[in-house]
Amino acid sequence: MIKVILPRLTLPSSVLESVWIVPAFVLSIIIAMTVWFAYEERQHALETEYAILEAHARIADSQLAGLLRHIRQALRQVAAERAGIPRHALPDHAAMTLDQVKQELPEIRSIVILNAAGRAVTSLIPTLQGFDASQREYFTAHRDQIIDSNFHISRPFKSSFGDYSIVFSVAIRDEQNRFLGVVAAGVNYQFFDSVMQQVMASGGDYSVDAIFNPQGDFLYRSPDPEKYVGFNMGKSAQFQNYLNAKQPMVRSIGVSQADGVERLYIHRSIGNSGLGVAIAHPLNNVLAGWWRNLLLRTLIVALAISATLFLVWRVHLRQREIAAMETIKRDAEVARRLVMIQEEERCRLAVELHDRTSPNLSALEINWRLLADATTRRSTEEAAQVLDDAAALLDDTIESIRTISAEFHPPLLDQSDFWITIEGYAQHFKRRTGIAVQAECAQSALRLPPVIETNLFRIVQEALTNCAKHARAKSIHIRQVINGNEVKLIISDDGAGFDPQHPPKSGQGLRTMQHRAEFIGGRFSLESQAGVGTQIAIAFKLSEPDNSEMFRGNPNSRLDVARH
Repeated sequence: MIKVILPRLTLPSSVLESVWIVPAFVLSIIIAMTVWFAYEERQHALETEYAILEAHARIADSQLAGLLRHIRQALRQVAAERAGIPRHALPDHAAMTLDQVKQELPEIRSIVILNAAGRAVTSLIPTLQGFDASQREYFTAHRDQIIDSNFHISRPFKSSFGDYSIVFSVAIRDEQNRFLGVVAAGVNYQFFDSVMQQVMASGGDYSVDAIFNPQGDFLYRSPDPEKYVGFNMGKSAQFQNYLNAKQPMVRSIGVSQADGVERLYIHRSIGNSGLGVAIAHPLNNVLAGWWRNLLLRTLIVALAISATLFLVWRVHLRQREIAAMETIKRDAEVARRLVMIQEEERCRLAVELHDRTSPNLSALEINWRLLADATTRRSTEEAAQVLDDAAALLDDTIESIRTISAEFHPPLLDQSDFWITIEGYAQHFKRRTGIAVQAECAQSALRLPPVIETNLFRIVQEALTNCAKHARAKSIHIRQVINGNEVKLIISDDGAGFDPQHPPKSGQGLRTMQHRAEFIGGRFSLESQAGVGTQIAIAFKLSEPDNSEMFRGNPNSRLDVARH
């Protein structure tokens, strides 16, 4: 069933929604500032932690570089002595024996001297005498090439002791740079304990500190150094980032390949030894304070947002209440105006009845008395004349009553189409006033509820009356216009017109029409210009104007009306 949508006068939604604009803007600024401060604080926490890690990495670098320099110097002195180089030609003008090296570096487990064929010719451990190391990395590296600084650190490998061993070695070369053999010192992870324990002690409870070679092998890793020695981290993003940066110290954040923990890393190279040190701290520990502050700020902001939204919601409800009260007041005013209109119509009806019927009825009373007197004392001819006068008075009275009745409620509104009623009244108005009235409607079968049709008829009636009394119009045009889902009833004239900003003092009729339009939910509009004319329009919304019964010329079809 087709519904005619009749708009209700309400406070515009833009007015109701405007109360949210300022709080939303302020809350957006607060949220943006909170996010910015949180970001800045996080960066500050990371920067502070990086600075601490870098300080401990420098300590480790200094300690390890000194340790490696000491062992390199000791092994080179042994190699120089083995090669027969004069003592005065040595850097420190001294030579060392294997026993002296062991005494100075007790962490060394074994020291051997290999000949040019890779056989152990001298060793502090008798079982290693004659050991063939010709295929070991620490031997082949010196045999096959001349190593800068003549100091090599091997990759971790399984030793005869059953654990991982790392070998420091230097080549034995004579004054003609001929390869004579290798001096090698073997150590395990405990060799680095003294240095790394100092780093850990000064750096606090750090989760990871490690020493690695250029291939990414762990030479030492704490905690659990024995477990991780020999573990290769070469494919980790942090190590690759360190290699690609080609800088002595590199920062990074990533997940460890060894245990899957996300950490903050500092990788630092140790001199020109090829080794590096990595010091890391779990990211969660670094950001623990930041997370607490973020949670606290988030709670504060959430409470502020909740309180603001609650207050705005209350203001919004209050605005809706005010809007509802304004609507009620307006409806009450419309109802009051309608009551006044009804009283005015009753007064007009009383005046019309009095002016049109009272003289005739009084004359009828006189005629009846004359008739009574004529039947007793006068002739039949006089009685007939009195009866003729009485009949004429009765006809005139009946016609007056019908006219008054038609003006107040045309019977065609109940018996026929609404537009036929309008056309009939327009013709009657034309005969009575001499003003040409043109009624134009393409779809005359439009039917509305009786209360709406009645009020529309009253608006047309009031508009035509105004034209006759005030506009001095020569012609009036009544149209029904359908545009999409909107139907308009338009009444225009070519009368004197007026300035809408300054309506005439006798503009009670205009207010009456507006009240009637608002009462039935229509939209009332007025356009006028002095010397041009006036146009009044009442608009209605149709939900489904296409292919509906009301446009098929069925005068019996009725429409459900829904206000909004």
